[in-house]
Amino acid sequence: MVESVKAAADVKAPVDLTVTEVNSSLEDSPESVNADPEGDAWFVKVDISDTSQLDNLMNREQYDAFTEDL
Repeated sequence: MVESVKAAADVKAPVDLTVTEVNSSLEDSPESVNADPEGDAWFVKVDISDTSQLDNLMNREQYDAFTEDL
C-alpha cells in the first residue's frame, strides 16, 4: 500500500514477485520521490518469481512512446 496525505492505494504488479526490502528512508522524507525516483528514492526491492512474465511487458522506450501524448 502507498499512502499520501490525500489517499492510500494498493500497488499492483504485472508479475509474481516478493518484496525483499522496503526503503524506510522515505518515511522521513517522502518528497524525495519527486526528486530522485529512479535513484535513492526507490520504494521497494523485489525478486521476480518467473522472469518469463516480463516478456509481454513494454520496455522503457515503448512505455515512453505510449504515454507521450497523455
